Amino acid sequence: MENEILFIGPAAKEGGPAIKNRILLKYLKRHSKVEIRNTYDRTLKARLAAVLSILFTRHRYVIVSVSRKGRLLLYPFLLLRKKTGGIRYACIVIGGKAIESLRNPLCIGALKNADIVTAETKSLSKQLREEFALNNVHWMPNYKELPRTKSGEFFDDKGTEAPAGGKGKNERKDSEKRFERQKLRFLFLSRMTDAKGVPTLLKSFKKVLESGFDASLDFYGPVDKGLDPRVLEEIMQTEGADYRGSAPNDQVLKIMEDHDVFVFPTEYPWEGFPAVLVEALAAGLPIIASDMNYNPEIIRDGRNGWIFERGNGEQLSDLLRHCIESREELGRVSDNNRGEAEKYNAENVINLFLSKLRINGWPV
Repeated sequence: MENEILFIGPAAKEGGPAIKNRILLKYLKRHSKVEIRNTYDRTLKARLAAVLSILFTRHRYVIVSVSRKGRLLLYPFLLLRKKTGGIRYACIVIGGKAIESLRNPLCIGALKNADIVTAETKSLSKQLREEFALNNVHWMPNYKELPRTKSGEFFDDKGTEAPAGGKGKNERKDSEKRFERQKLRFLFLSRMTDAKGVPTLLKSFKKVLESGFDASLDFYGPVDKGLDPRVLEEIMQTEGADYRGSAPNDQVLKIMEDHDVFVFPTEYPWEGFPAVLVEALAAGLPIIASDMNYNPEIIRDGRNGWIFERGNGEQLSDLLRHCIESREELGRVSDNNRGEAEKYNAENVINLFLSKLRINGWPV
């Protein structure tokens, strides 16, 4: 097992971190033998199994890709094995407010002794370097495997940008046509819960309609127990608004291409770098997002869309109206976003990560 890698983290077809890890494993397996300790099942038994796999592994190399609670549980054991058993490991840091969950001596010690510590945003990378004096931080943004759009003009089968001729005049023409419709189509696609800003968005949308504007708003996502049941009923009673159920992962881009503007009004305190923003960029959707955590870094105000103060329904209403009235600007932002998505192409992001591991002597 000297050259095999032990991977610890959730991996599945659902759930942000689990989907991300599933894609990473696909690429990792092309270069190395990998044993997976899947922590998608959050039972006590699964957590104990993850701890024991670190304590008694015969693998030389370990990758741990978990969010806040997983870090608090597993990082101290990584440090222990580093000191006593000589393993080498990489920490993939997932989720929002990561710094706050790492402020204890054992977690900081684990980070300092890692070969690589990844961060999903550049601001988090800077925080880790400055606050914990780390010199092993690698920026690794969230990523998606980006297939062709329905027009086939932007991404090729590998998720890379299509050559000239596939993109350019035709794409700009499509962007212009998309926003010529009389009724602008807004899209929400995330968990249906108060913490994701559903009530704020609905209230803001109703104000837009009351002021004489015509638009539609579709809600997609699983209904969370944290959603006030009256909100769902209110959606169905609001003209132009509709709840359309959950969106299968393989249908997300298609759904996005049938809309004009993506709205991400999250108020969730632990919001990280949601992959749905990458998908919205790839689909060429201008994005309205709250200023929660890393959103202003991912969505540059005026270039990729617009940022509003989280929970501020008045600001959100103003931005919805702005989109309805500024179709030419929407076309420009749409073109920007198709190009921006290439930064988050899984193949590019993961290959950079693997190259960092190779520099550190890993068998990848």
